[in-house]
Amino acid sequence: MKKLLPLSAAGMILCLVAAKLLIHLYAGRHYGYFRDELYYLACSRHLDWGYVDQPPLIALIAWMVRSVIGDSLAAIRLLPTVAGACEVALTALIAKELGGKLVAQGLAALATLVAGGILATQSFFSMNAFEPLFWMGCAWVVIRIVNTGNQKLWIWFGVLAGFGLENKHSMLIFGAGSHQRASELLSVGTARLHGRERHRDAWTAGGARGAIRRGSESRERVSSLLDAFRAFRRVLLPGG
Repeated sequence: MKKLLPLSAAGMILCLVAAKLLIHLYAGRHYGYFRDELYYLACSRHLDWGYVDQPPLIALIAWMVRSVIGDSLAAIRLLPTVAGACEVALTALIAKELGGKLVAQGLAALATLVAGGILATQSFFSMNAFEPLFWMGCAWVVIRIVNTGNQKLWIWFGVLAGFGLENKHSMLIFGAGSHQRASELLSVGTARLHGRERHRDAWTAGGARGAIRRGSESRERVSSLLDAFRAFRRVLLPGG
Protein backbone atom coordinates (compact mmCIF):
# COMPACT_ATOMS: atom_id res chain seq x y z
CA MET A 1 0.00 0.00 0.00
CA LYS A 2 1.33 3.39 -0.98
CA LYS A 3 2.35 5.51 1.97
CA LEU A 4 0.34 8.66 2.59
CA LEU A 5 3.53 10.66 3.17
CA PRO A 6 7.21 9.84 2.57
CA LEU A 7 9.48 9.65 5.60
CA SER A 8 11.02 13.10 5.13
CA ALA A 9 7.63 14.77 4.75
CA ALA A 10 6.23 12.85 7.70
CA GLY A 11 9.06 14.08 9.92
CA MET A 12 8.52 17.68 8.90
CA ILE A 13 4.76 17.46 9.45
CA LEU A 14 5.25 15.82 12.85
CA CYS A 15 7.41 18.77 13.89
CA LEU A 16 4.68 21.21 12.87
CA VAL A 17 2.04 19.13 14.63
CA ALA A 18 4.17 19.09 17.78
CA ALA A 19 4.56 22.87 17.56
CA LYS A 20 0.79 23.25 17.29
CA LEU A 21 0.28 21.08 20.36
CA LEU A 22 2.88 22.94 22.40
CA ILE A 23 1.48 26.38 21.52
CA HIS A 24 -2.01 25.52 22.70
CA LEU A 25 -0.98 23.43 25.68
CA TYR A 26 1.09 26.35 26.93
CA ALA A 27 -1.25 29.23 26.09
CA GLY A 28 -4.56 27.54 26.85
CA ARG A 29 -4.02 27.38 30.59
CA HIS A 30 -3.20 31.10 30.98
CA TYR A 31 -6.66 32.47 30.28
CA GLY A 32 -9.89 31.98 32.18
CA TYR A 33 -13.03 30.23 31.02
CA PHE A 34 -14.75 31.66 27.98
CA ARG A 35 -18.52 32.06 28.47
CA ASP A 36 -19.33 29.47 25.78
CA GLU A 37 -17.20 26.91 27.60
CA LEU A 38 -19.28 27.36 30.74
CA TYR A 39 -22.45 26.94 28.67
CA TYR A 40 -21.24 23.69 27.08
CA LEU A 41 -20.20 22.35 30.47
CA ALA A 42 -23.70 23.15 31.74
CA CYS A 43 -25.21 21.36 28.73
CA SER A 44 -23.06 18.32 29.51
CA ARG A 45 -24.97 18.00 32.78
CA HIS A 46 -28.25 17.89 30.85
CA LEU A 47 -27.52 15.65 27.87
CA ASP A 48 -30.16 15.60 25.17
CA TRP A 49 -30.54 14.79 21.46
CA GLY A 50 -30.28 18.47 20.64
CA TYR A 51 -30.62 21.99 21.95
CA VAL A 52 -32.33 25.09 20.64
CA ASP A 53 -29.05 26.60 19.44
CA GLN A 54 -26.81 23.59 18.73
CA PRO A 55 -26.68 19.89 17.90
CA PRO A 56 -25.81 17.41 20.69
CA LEU A 57 -22.19 16.46 19.94
CA ILE A 58 -20.44 19.31 21.75
CA ALA A 59 -22.34 18.60 24.97
CA LEU A 60 -21.52 14.90 24.67
CA ILE A 61 -17.82 15.66 24.18
CA ALA A 62 -17.90 17.96 27.21
CA TRP A 63 -19.55 15.21 29.25
CA MET A 64 -16.89 12.67 28.24
CA VAL A 65 -14.03 15.07 28.99
CA ARG A 66 -15.52 16.10 32.32
CA SER A 67 -16.11 12.46 33.29
CA VAL A 68 -12.61 11.26 32.35
CA ILE A 69 -10.16 14.08 33.08
CA GLY A 70 -12.24 16.77 34.75
CA ASP A 71 -13.36 20.27 33.83
CA SER A 72 -10.20 22.28 34.38
CA LEU A 73 -9.02 24.64 31.66
CA ALA A 74 -6.28 22.24 30.60
CA ALA A 75 -8.78 19.35 30.48
CA ILE A 76 -11.54 20.93 28.41
CA ARG A 77 -9.10 22.53 25.97
CA LEU A 78 -7.16 19.34 25.30
CA LEU A 79 -9.40 18.02 22.53
CA PRO A 80 -9.55 21.36 20.66
CA THR A 81 -5.76 21.29 20.74
CA VAL A 82 -5.68 17.75 19.34
CA ALA A 83 -8.20 18.76 16.66
CA GLY A 84 -5.95 21.64 15.64
CA ALA A 85 -2.93 19.35 15.40
CA CYS A 86 -4.92 16.96 13.22
CA GLU A 87 -5.86 19.85 10.94
CA VAL A 88 -2.20 20.70 10.43
CA ALA A 89 -1.47 17.11 9.41
CA LEU A 90 -4.59 16.89 7.25
CA THR A 91 -3.63 20.06 5.40
CA ALA A 92 -0.35 18.43 4.39
CA LEU A 93 -2.21 15.32 3.22
CA ILE A 94 -4.57 17.43 1.11
CA ALA A 95 -1.62 19.28 -0.42
CA LYS A 96 -0.04 15.94 -1.29
CA GLU A 97 -3.23 14.62 -2.89
CA LEU A 98 -3.39 17.77 -5.01
CA GLY A 99 0.12 17.12 -6.30
CA GLY A 100 2.16 19.23 -3.92
CA LYS A 101 5.71 18.15 -3.17
CA LEU A 102 7.58 18.40 0.12
CA VAL A 103 7.87 22.20 0.13
CA ALA A 104 4.20 22.68 -0.80
CA GLN A 105 3.08 20.29 1.91
CA GLY A 106 5.22 22.04 4.49
CA LEU A 107 4.04 25.52 3.50
CA ALA A 108 0.39 24.44 3.56
CA ALA A 109 0.76 22.89 7.00
CA LEU A 110 2.68 25.93 8.27
CA ALA A 111 -0.04 28.27 6.98
CA THR A 112 -2.63 26.29 8.93
CA LEU A 113 -0.43 26.37 12.01
CA VAL A 114 -0.06 30.16 12.06
CA ALA A 115 -3.50 31.15 10.76
CA GLY A 116 -4.91 33.63 13.26
CA GLY A 117 -8.51 32.50 12.98
CA ILE A 118 -7.64 28.87 13.61
CA LEU A 119 -5.35 29.75 16.50
CA ALA A 120 -8.18 31.72 18.07
CA THR A 121 -10.98 29.19 17.67
CA GLN A 122 -8.87 26.33 18.97
CA SER A 123 -7.74 28.19 22.05
CA PHE A 124 -11.00 27.35 23.83
CA PHE A 125 -13.60 24.59 23.87
CA SER A 126 -16.32 25.16 21.28
CA MET A 127 -17.97 23.68 18.20
CA ASN A 128 -15.78 25.93 16.05
CA ALA A 129 -12.68 24.10 17.23
CA PHE A 130 -13.90 20.87 15.64
CA GLU A 131 -15.83 22.13 12.62
CA PRO A 132 -12.83 22.70 10.28
CA LEU A 133 -11.67 19.15 10.96
CA PHE A 134 -14.93 17.71 9.64
CA TRP A 135 -14.94 20.02 6.61
CA MET A 136 -11.32 19.22 5.77
CA GLY A 137 -11.86 15.51 6.35
CA CYS A 138 -14.74 15.44 3.87
CA ALA A 139 -12.71 17.39 1.32
CA TRP A 140 -9.75 15.02 1.69
CA VAL A 141 -11.98 11.98 1.24
CA VAL A 142 -13.46 13.39 -1.99
CA ILE A 143 -9.99 14.11 -3.36
CA ARG A 144 -8.89 10.58 -2.45
CA ILE A 145 -11.89 9.16 -4.28
CA VAL A 146 -10.97 11.16 -7.38
CA ASN A 147 -7.32 10.10 -7.22
CA THR A 148 -7.78 6.43 -6.32
CA GLY A 149 -11.24 5.52 -7.57
CA ASN A 150 -11.94 3.78 -4.26
CA GLN A 151 -15.71 4.18 -3.99
CA LYS A 152 -15.84 2.61 -0.54
CA LEU A 153 -14.44 5.89 0.79
CA TRP A 154 -17.89 7.41 0.30
CA ILE A 155 -18.91 5.62 3.47
CA TRP A 156 -16.26 7.58 5.39
CA PHE A 157 -17.48 10.77 3.74
CA GLY A 158 -20.93 10.02 5.10
CA VAL A 159 -19.57 9.29 8.57
CA LEU A 160 -17.59 12.54 8.69
CA ALA A 161 -20.44 14.61 7.29
CA GLY A 162 -22.87 13.02 9.74
CA PHE A 163 -20.70 13.76 12.76
CA GLY A 164 -20.08 17.23 11.37
CA LEU A 165 -23.82 17.87 11.31
CA GLU A 166 -24.09 16.69 14.89
CA ASN A 167 -21.34 19.15 15.77
CA LYS A 168 -22.68 22.27 14.06
CA HIS A 169 -25.56 23.05 11.71
CA SER A 170 -23.29 25.00 9.36
CA MET A 171 -21.96 21.68 8.06
CA LEU A 172 -25.01 21.96 5.79
CA ILE A 173 -23.38 25.01 4.20
CA PHE A 174 -20.34 22.91 3.33
CA GLY A 175 -22.58 20.25 1.81
CA ALA A 176 -24.55 22.76 -0.26
CA GLY A 177 -21.48 24.67 -1.37
CA SER A 178 -19.37 21.65 -2.19
CA HIS A 179 -22.00 19.56 -4.00
CA GLN A 180 -21.53 21.14 -7.42
CA ARG A 181 -17.77 21.37 -7.12
CA ALA A 182 -17.54 17.76 -5.95
CA SER A 183 -19.60 16.66 -8.95
CA GLU A 184 -17.26 18.52 -11.30
CA LEU A 185 -14.18 17.04 -9.66
CA LEU A 186 -15.63 13.57 -9.76
CA SER A 187 -16.56 13.96 -13.43
CA VAL A 188 -12.95 14.85 -14.23
CA GLY A 189 -11.58 12.13 -11.99
CA THR A 190 -13.85 9.38 -13.23
CA ALA A 191 -13.13 10.27 -16.85
CA ARG A 192 -9.50 9.61 -16.02
CA LEU A 193 -10.34 6.34 -14.27
CA HIS A 194 -11.12 4.02 -17.22
CA GLY A 195 -13.65 6.43 -18.69
CA ARG A 196 -16.54 5.16 -16.55
CA GLU A 197 -18.79 6.92 -14.07
CA ARG A 198 -17.81 5.21 -10.84
CA HIS A 199 -19.25 7.55 -8.31
CA ARG A 200 -22.90 6.67 -8.87
CA ASP A 201 -23.01 3.36 -7.11
CA ALA A 202 -24.02 1.75 -3.87
CA TRP A 203 -21.05 3.20 -1.95
CA THR A 204 -22.07 6.74 -2.87
CA ALA A 205 -25.62 6.03 -1.80
CA GLY A 206 -24.43 4.48 1.45
CA GLY A 207 -22.34 7.51 2.32
CA ALA A 208 -25.17 9.85 1.44
CA ARG A 209 -27.64 7.90 3.57
CA GLY A 210 -25.32 8.13 6.57
CA ALA A 211 -24.98 11.89 6.23
CA ILE A 212 -28.62 12.52 5.34
CA ARG A 213 -29.85 10.56 8.34
CA ARG A 214 -27.93 12.93 10.58
CA GLY A 215 -28.59 15.90 8.37
CA SER A 216 -32.36 15.51 8.45
CA GLU A 217 -32.27 15.70 12.22
CA SER A 218 -30.13 18.84 12.07
CA ARG A 219 -32.40 20.46 9.48
CA GLU A 220 -35.37 19.84 11.75
CA ARG A 221 -33.52 21.60 14.56
CA VAL A 222 -32.68 24.51 12.28
CA SER A 223 -36.34 24.75 11.27
CA SER A 224 -37.39 24.75 14.92
CA LEU A 225 -34.86 27.47 15.69
CA LEU A 226 -36.17 29.64 12.84
CA ASP A 227 -39.75 29.15 14.01
CA ALA A 228 -38.76 30.20 17.52
CA PHE A 229 -37.01 33.29 16.15
CA ARG A 230 -40.06 34.27 14.09
CA ALA A 231 -42.31 33.87 17.13
CA PHE A 232 -39.94 35.98 19.21
CA ARG A 233 -39.89 38.67 16.52
CA ARG A 234 -43.69 38.75 16.39
CA VAL A 235 -43.75 39.35 20.16
CA LEU A 236 -41.27 42.24 19.89
CA LEU A 237 -42.70 43.68 16.68
CA PRO A 238 -46.42 42.88 16.60
CA GLY A 239 -46.98 44.92 13.46
CA GLY A 240 -43.89 43.58 11.66
